[in-house]
Amino acid sequence: MIIQELKLTNFRSRQFAGTEFNIGVNLIIGPNGAGKTNTLEAIHLLSTGESFRAERDEEMIYKAELTGGPAAVFNNQVPEREFARVEGRVKAEAIDVLEVLIVKNSALRNTCSKTYKTNGLRKRIAESYNYFVTVLFCPQDLELFTGAPAVRRKFMDDLLFKMEPNYKREHSLYSRALRQRNKVLEKINKTGKGWDELPFWTEKILASGGFIQKARGSLLKALGPNSEQFFNRVSQNGSNIGIEYKISELTEDRLAKHKEHEIQVKSTLVGPHKDDFELTLNGYNIAHFGSRGQQRTAVFAMKMSELEMTSRMHQSRPVLLLDDIFSELDDKHIQSLSEIVKKQQTIIASTHANITVDKTISLEKS
Repeated sequence: MIIQELKLTNFRSRQFAGTEFNIGVNLIIGPNGAGKTNTLEAIHLLSTGESFRAERDEEMIYKAELTGGPAAVFNNQVPEREFARVEGRVKAEAIDVLEVLIVKNSALRNTCSKTYKTNGLRKRIAESYNYFVTVLFCPQDLELFTGAPAVRRKFMDDLLFKMEPNYKREHSLYSRALRQRNKVLEKINKTGKGWDELPFWTEKILASGGFIQKARGSLLKALGPNSEQFFNRVSQNGSNIGIEYKISELTEDRLAKHKEHEIQVKSTLVGPHKDDFELTLNGYNIAHFGSRGQQRTAVFAMKMSELEMTSRMHQSRPVLLLDDIFSELDDKHIQSLSEIVKKQQTIIASTHANITVDKTISLEKS
């Protein structure tokens, strides 16, 4: 998979921007605030329909009052509503052009609508993972083992979105059913009514939750050997790497057991939303007993495993996105990474990179 050209309109700090990429290793350089990470964010948006930085889609829309630039325009007119557009010319199976359009719904409401298109045809955003695949490695990933369980659940989900065709749909169904079930629990808590609604939403979370946990278990089982291989390639010490799935098993019996407590706290207490995993190094939890260097190597190994597993799944190398990661890696990691970046199109955003590149793209502050 390759991205040949990226066009931005009213995206982040750029009113207009266009970038062409080499099929090999691309290095984006420039001062802070020039838009290096914005470029990777836009490519990631084309791949997943989501930003890896913004909490709200509105944050990706160009703000003239913040940049000092002119008002945003479209077709030579100032639009009624603020918008951002990202368009990519790619080579990915039968897809030539990908487009994401973000439009602010109202000046009074901080909400946006988002449209995803392939070759000019509108598609569901949930389908974005099927068309153009990327693997992102950024400094936040280094908190994979030391961060909250939600960080590790997101890692599993993001990888499964790319690898399991039905996972995104089942994840969405589960999230919706979980919200509704929690509302029913709250209703019972406050009014004593709603008991007749609880079995319906319980059945829904059991169906989708079971699918999610089975997929996560299979994923972690496959990740272990792959991660061990990459870990030992860097550390060169023959360590044993294990991944233990800390599953919050979702069954009718467990839900029945916790039902009274769930009503008290107005929340579902078991299920995929409570899952976690831990990585062990020679039998010890790396988050608690591993050095900072060992944790960094383990994260590197997990991300490289993600790259290889995604490649095998799609029978094509995804585009590798590296966001200012070199300042966080030592010479051993950089040496290993310098070999891996050559295997697929790689786009690096950094102030510097101690590796050979095929194209350097210089950005200036807008």
